[in-house]
Amino acid sequence: MDDNHGRDVLLTILVALAAEARVLAPRFGTEVKDGVVIRSSDRDATAIIQCGIGRNSVVRTSPLSLSAGAIVGNIGVSGGLAPDLVPGTVLLGERIVLQGDGEQTALPWESSTQDRELVDFLELTLKENRIPYRRGPLLCASEPIILPEDKAKTFGETGALAVDMESAAAA
Repeated sequence: MDDNHGRDVLLTILVALAAEARVLAPRFGTEVKDGVVIRSSDRDATAIIQCGIGRNSVVRTSPLSLSAGAIVGNIGVSGGLAPDLVPGTVLLGERIVLQGDGEQTALPWESSTQDRELVDFLELTLKENRIPYRRGPLLCASEPIILPEDKAKTFGETGALAVDMESAAAA
């Protein structure tokens, strides 16, 4: 992370896929190099780190990068679970339900005042820009949930709007 011209990284965005990093790169930098995009300005520096798929990939890839970041976020494609969820809707996670090895555990990061304020700010920004969004729980699973009947069952059990495989590690 030497490309930030000596500035501290204030925002670290974790993504699983190279395609997700490429989509974000024009907004935050000019190129993706070795899975990392750095944008530096007089005021801030942002890092986008492509970690790979799954919680273990996030944990293996990001510890050194995350130590410098003031805010860590996870952006990417997720699998919709809520039956009324429209493709392309932005999801704001209020809490993350961790699923793996037959058990589910709610991660309590939503109780942090700073996290709630950040989600409130993001919600206001989405409203002001008329971007469709939903706010609620997200599921972080250890394996993809692909079949419609499995998605319906998982939604019924967890109430999660969508599923991904990295958000718990990012949180």
